[in-house]
Amino acid sequence: MDEVMDWIRHRLQTFVALISIWGTLLFCAYAILDYEADQCHYRDIRGFDEVLGKTGWCRVL
Repeated sequence: MDEVMDWIRHRLQTFVALISIWGTLLFCAYAILDYEADQCHYRDIRGFDEVLGKTGWCRVL
């Protein structure tokens, strides 16, 4: 019975660790995209689009 509980505990710890890692990666991806979107927005306000054209993430966002 102890072996089963150890196996369940190990799998649960692995699952929690993977969820934490994925949560961190998703947060970082969101932060990067949000930052890039803000940069594109400021570029539009400043008129850089007309001079330089949209490049990089600005085309995607």
